[in-house]
Amino acid sequence: MTDREIIVNNDGGRSTGALVAGIVAVLLILIAIWYFANNGTTAGDGDVDVDVNVPATTN
Repeated sequence: MTDREIIVNNDGGRSTGALVAGIVAVLLILIAIWYFANNGTTAGDGDVDVDVNVPATTN
């Protein structure tokens, strides 16, 4: 009888699972951003008026 060396690579399953979990996380973040943007969850009417006064410079 001869001895045989068997190498088993099980890393593929974990990396695939991490990839799927990452894609799902990104999709959930995008859906949350879309949901909150469309439902007007900000205070008031959602519009912000900003007045910027810059002093005139003379040379």
